[in-house]
Amino acid sequence: FDGMAYVKCIMCSCIYNSPQLTVDLSEEYNLYRQKLVKPDGLRKQLNQAKYEQINSWFKWKGEYLDVGCGNGQLVEIFNNCGWKAEGVDPLINMKFEDYKTNTSFDCISFFGLLEHVNTPLYFLKKALSYLNRKGIMVIEVPNADSFLMKYIKETGFSPYRFIEHTRHLSFWSRKTIDYICSQFNLE
Repeated sequence: FDGMAYVKCIMCSCIYNSPQLTVDLSEEYNLYRQKLVKPDGLRKQLNQAKYEQINSWFKWKGEYLDVGCGNGQLVEIFNNCGWKAEGVDPLINMKFEDYKTNTSFDCISFFGLLEHVNTPLYFLKKALSYLNRKGIMVIEVPNADSFLMKYIKETGFSPYRFIEHTRHLSFWSRKTIDYICSQFNLE
């Protein structure tokens, strides 16, 4: 697509660019800061919906970590609703690689982050070290099994906002998620 080569993993059906791009994160963060994390009404509605869905899985207000929290709007919603929430993002405080805490979280989320990093399993493994034994991890990534991806493969049409070939390094399938869960002993 768009002059980039993509490979499908025969074990888990993840689609990724090959050779794997090395992302200049300083440039990535500048683009992100300028174009993607400006607060607006639609983003706030989406974050409110994310909060309501996650909160519905709990009978208590617990500890929440949002990795790649952008402008921190979702963290603010969680805090305003009685959770003890914090976020990690290089735009506002630090890279997750540098993050350290003694807190054990009830919920850790990765919304639109793991497809941008070369080492997503490292991020997940680190996050799991902070997750309560019965905690929940929420992952949102572009879907390799989606109708849109199937359409792209059949027609060659490449909607940039979905593919983002220089930014989206991987597209995860359901088999990818299942494989990761089996590797980390997760349900």
